[in-house]
Amino acid sequence: MWNKACEGGEQESGRGVYRGSRMPKTHELVLGDAIRISDAWGSDGARPLHERYRDEAEFRAEFVKPLLQKLCDLEVAETHGPEEYGKDFVFAELDRLGCVRYCAVQVKHCKLLRKGTQSEDLLRAINEAFDVPVRLSVAGEQRIAVCYVFVSGRLSPQARRRVLEGCKEGGRDGKVFLLDGDRLAQLDRCVSYRVHAAAREVLGALLFDLTYNLGLARSILERTSQPIQGRALVLDAFRLTGLDATLRAPLGELIDMGIAADLWETLQAANRGLDMLLFRPGGYENKPTMLAATRKLIMEAQPRMVVLTAAVKEVLEALRAPAG
Repeated sequence: MWNKACEGGEQESGRGVYRGSRMPKTHELVLGDAIRISDAWGSDGARPLHERYRDEAEFRAEFVKPLLQKLCDLEVAETHGPEEYGKDFVFAELDRLGCVRYCAVQVKHCKLLRKGTQSEDLLRAINEAFDVPVRLSVAGEQRIAVCYVFVSGRLSPQARRRVLEGCKEGGRDGKVFLLDGDRLAQLDRCVSYRVHAAAREVLGALLFDLTYNLGLARSILERTSQPIQGRALVLDAFRLTGLDATLRAPLGELIDMGIAADLWETLQAANRGLDMLLFRPGGYENKPTMLAATRKLIMEAQPRMVVLTAAVKEVLEALRAPAG
């Protein structure tokens, strides 16, 4: 395999189900590869990208795949193997007109990719990527429109020039992009920041609604504990906007979406109960069965709101961008 040349020593370089008041341990603050702060913000930041990973397999698994998953809204397929034909990954994206196109990523893990055997092997791999269709689990057999080359280290100017000239000769000018380690690290930082900013916005709205709903739950339970005689009772509805936004956002790595989904259903049912109690003839004191059912829903929602509030506060603290 052509990858061996770069690995040698000659180079210079779902929903879960909530039960009880405690969040399942496996769902507590999983700040994993799908949404994370770039290593460049941490102690590893001063190290070149190629020095952070032991081999190409680790580079693919711990950097390239998470980066593609953050960048791509559609399918990301890992196609590395004996029959990869120049494609370690294939992903789908929408163009400006909403049409789907497929892109390949060829991964290289080395300190320096030189002109010569390495550049010629890379050029052959790029040609294979375009010439041989890929079979995807969802889309079936497809040909790629663009090929990206991810190099954890550097490409020598001579190697870069040779590869791009070879692509131009093969009629693929403008369809091949070479990204070195510095460019990839910068891209990862930018994408991670955007993902974190979006997550902070969604979770901030959720925290606001949870705080309000906890206070409202206590108020409703206190005010409905005894019949109200001779005066109207006004009760607000629970706010679901923050939960709606959370359930639409890809935050499964950050909070337990099972608790969020169950809480949404419970509060939605409680709002229906409040509506029937307040706006149907007879008043709530004349509907003991409906009142009891609504109070039960609210009491079931309280521990879930407490758990979710604590988790959201902890995630928001973890997502704060480092100073400096």
